[in-house]
Amino acid sequence: MRKAAQDGDVQPVCLLDFWMADTNLRLDEWEKTKSESNDPESVPRPPHSTDYEIGSTVLDFLFAAQDASSASLTWVCHFLAKHPEVLAKVRAEQKEVRPDDSAPLSLNVLNQMTYTRQVVREVLRIRAPATLVPHMALANFKLSDDVVIPKGTLVVPSVYSSSFQGFPNPHTFDPDR
Repeated sequence: MRKAAQDGDVQPVCLLDFWMADTNLRLDEWEKTKSESNDPESVPRPPHSTDYEIGSTVLDFLFAAQDASSASLTWVCHFLAKHPEVLAKVRAEQKEVRPDDSAPLSLNVLNQMTYTRQVVREVLRIRAPATLVPHMALANFKLSDDVVIPKGTLVVPSVYSSSFQGFPNPHTFDPDR
């Protein structure tokens, strides 16, 4: 429905609308390229442009986002409970930035929450919600002098292990790092 709506004069109002507007542009270009081609069957359809692919991606976003958000918020609560001095600093910043806590949040207000942002980043570092992020090598990739990852290989780097590299006391929760 959103793809059809973005084919008309409807203004995009959300991320899905903008995605569908872009998808429609890519589909129009695909149709034009096919009609001008001597071999229309050889012109590949734009990725993620069928209704099935779009629906699958939306479901992935919904479930992944729900799980990642709830897991991250649970870890925020855990670390703030274990580190009352950090919680006190977050509360002090909130009182300073939002003296009237019923005032609506805005981008300007969020940008003033420097310490709160540090806490969130540290939680995401020490307890990343997505620990493995699979990628497909789109070309041969030279990893080192001895190792080349061939095109088409599924590569699954560990975000978890990389989150602890390059930090002093990497397993310690420290928003001030």
